[in-house]
Amino acid sequence: MSTTESTLTSKIQYNNFEPGEFVGDQQRNYEETIALIGRFPWEKQREKIGIDLTGPSVTIQKEETTFLKLSLFYNQKFVLQFFNGKDLYTKSFFRYEDAFDDIRYFIDSGSIHYGDFKKENTKFRSIQKHFPSKSFVYEVLPGNPFNYVDGETVFSLGLSVSLTLVALISLAANGLNLLPVLIIVLLVFPFFGGINLILLRSYHRFSQGMMLQLSKGAPSFVYGPIGNRKTYNKQDIKEIVVCRNSNSRCNWSNFSITTLHMKNGESITVTSLLLKGSEIELKMPGIPATTVNQFIPWLENLRPA
Repeated sequence: MSTTESTLTSKIQYNNFEPGEFVGDQQRNYEETIALIGRFPWEKQREKIGIDLTGPSVTIQKEETTFLKLSLFYNQKFVLQFFNGKDLYTKSFFRYEDAFDDIRYFIDSGSIHYGDFKKENTKFRSIQKHFPSKSFVYEVLPGNPFNYVDGETVFSLGLSVSLTLVALISLAANGLNLLPVLIIVLLVFPFFGGINLILLRSYHRFSQGMMLQLSKGAPSFVYGPIGNRKTYNKQDIKEIVVCRNSNSRCNWSNFSITTLHMKNGESITVTSLLLKGSEIELKMPGIPATTVNQFIPWLENLRPA
């Protein structure tokens, strides 16, 4: 028997949102969920979209692992996507109203009629990120900067140390002078992890205690000390300037300094320990952005507004 007073969390996603970005999270019963679906601007959101698991939709969730998402689909259709934390099932409709019985059943039972849905092949696909809500809060905490070391730095340091040890052991075994090798190591080390460590410590000293909350679909973002953050509007940004070594073969190309030059003359500096410049640009489409190629992106080399 149907229990229309059963409630589950439902939330909305628009066509400019990124995976994990939702608004309107709230407990709703069946009638409230149907009303939410009826108010959603389906046809307007259908303009210039790519069909994907993240897109214009209304998502209903049970706890943290089970989701039913009503989304736009190909050929002017709609689709229900059921994800139980492991497998993905879909069922398409010509009208969103035709999905109401399945939505009612999910709200009442937390499940679906599996025989009516198609199990999708999710091999080599990242499904999990499209359904749970993400906070989009990035923080750099005081303490050990090595908590923020990236994979490229680890690889460079590991390779540098390994080659040095092999050379020293080989020379020692043959009774040769170790001094030339040590001099070479001191000259080469900065380019195989040394500069990474210097940048890591410098960026951590600058960014520790800071937070950034930024998502693609939100019109504003939050930045500042964790206990004294400030909200800014994206439309108030005049230009985004990203300083980095743009050579992908460079061992420290993952390090970047992003400066948001505001229209009122204020500048906001974000190091890659909080968020990489390339990711900031993706989250702020439509805002003029410039990449400044610097051999080593020192904080002291920031471009003035």
